Amino acid sequence: MKNYISKHTFIQRCRLIKSIVFLFLTLLLIAGCSKTRIVYKFSDWFLLERVDHYFQTTPSQEVFLEEKLEKLLAWHQTHELPEIIITLTQFHKRYQDGLDPADLDWLSDDHRSYFKRFFLKAVPDFSPFLASLDDNQIQHFKTQLGKKNDFLIKQINMTDEELATDTRKWFIELLEEWFGDIHEEQRKRIHAWLTVDREWIVSKLESRRKFQKDMVALLLAHKTEKEIETQMTVWIEKPESRWTPEFKDRIDQRMAFWKELLLKVDALLTPTQRNRALGRIQDYIDDFKTLVI
Repeated sequence: MKNYISKHTFIQRCRLIKSIVFLFLTLLLIAGCSKTRIVYKFSDWFLLERVDHYFQTTPSQEVFLEEKLEKLLAWHQTHELPEIIITLTQFHKRYQDGLDPADLDWLSDDHRSYFKRFFLKAVPDFSPFLASLDDNQIQHFKTQLGKKNDFLIKQINMTDEELATDTRKWFIELLEEWFGDIHEEQRKRIHAWLTVDREWIVSKLESRRKFQKDMVALLLAHKTEKEIETQMTVWIEKPESRWTPEFKDRIDQRMAFWKELLLKVDALLTPTQRNRALGRIQDYIDDFKTLVI
């Protein structure tokens, strides 16, 4: 947002702002503006709200973050969106005849490179904010991080049947979002292929908790901006440095499972289903082209 809104004012006007934003988004949707462009245009507002949710930011911190976010998003529109468009255009062409293992490897590598570039770009500008946090803000951050684990804890506490049903439901809904209705015969075969691994979920939770603990410890040590930037850069450049041994042992195996599953599912799809996904990819390409600056 161009105009600064203090935290106190934001709290007072929260309901009014939400009502206005909802009305504005509704009008945009009626006018035919895509959801992608709406979300992107409001991403600075959303990110500021998310940071406040995790840290309970002060007015001065909000001013600092607003300026940095504006620059980061401008960089993203100028430098990253064109790269995303290239990737999606290439994938649209490659996917005409379905998936093969090389397609998935290429897309996975590109995905990792994208997020790595984004976070490495953000770290130098946002390290001063992390260095400015007081102990109360850090404890609030710790509490909010703990809440992010609730979904994995819920899964771990499910019975085997509940976990299998929950996973199948999630995966089928994801497929239908891209490909349309999944036919009953397709559904049966996907259910048979889609096995769950409780120990994998446990290892994800423990690895996440390890990183959360390390992150909170870094902030509580009240390191300098440069020290925080250096440590964050290491974590981004070498994500395996923040994994538990159990997570390291299982991640390649689980990635191989999903790769094999996606190839099997793709072989089941009809031309109509695949064309629907191609249409969605093209929609994203068209939307992102309108957002490049």
